[in-house]
Amino acid sequence: MMMSIIQRSIYFSTMAMTLLLVIILNDATVNAQITNLQVGDEICAEGFVLDTFCIERTTLLDNPSVFSLEQPELHSVHC
Repeated sequence: MMMSIIQRSIYFSTMAMTLLLVIILNDATVNAQITNLQVGDEICAEGFVLDTFCIERTTLLDNPSVFSLEQPELHSVHC
């Protein structure tokens, strides 16, 4: 069954508001966590170490056949 123009408008407005709310709440949560940090606190970070040099050259310096943003897990820390 086809949605009317009003139904589509309400649907897309609701989706946009939901997305906006998720972005705002996520940002508020991240900012709250950052502002509660104190000197000497232990933190844990996850992800891949990738320098801007290798990102800008688009391939890894020590493995030029690998595109830096496609396989960042292959980047060496000593690069």
